[in-house]
Amino acid sequence: MPDETKPTTTQDGPPQGAPAAAHPREGGRIRQWLERVGLALERAEKRVMDGFRVPPHGG
Repeated sequence: MPDETKPTTTQDGPPQGAPAAAHPREGGRIRQWLERVGLALERAEKRVMDGFRVPPHGG
């Protein structure tokens, strides 16, 4: 006799009836992607600023 109180699961998703935002992998992927994008932007900004020169006396 199956236990009807346990949520059923699919092979590649969260338990049926659970909100989509509750899936832990999706939030992790997005967070990791945003972190990588942020780091890439920081590196790009540093490269631009390293090449930027101000003339003596502020030009």
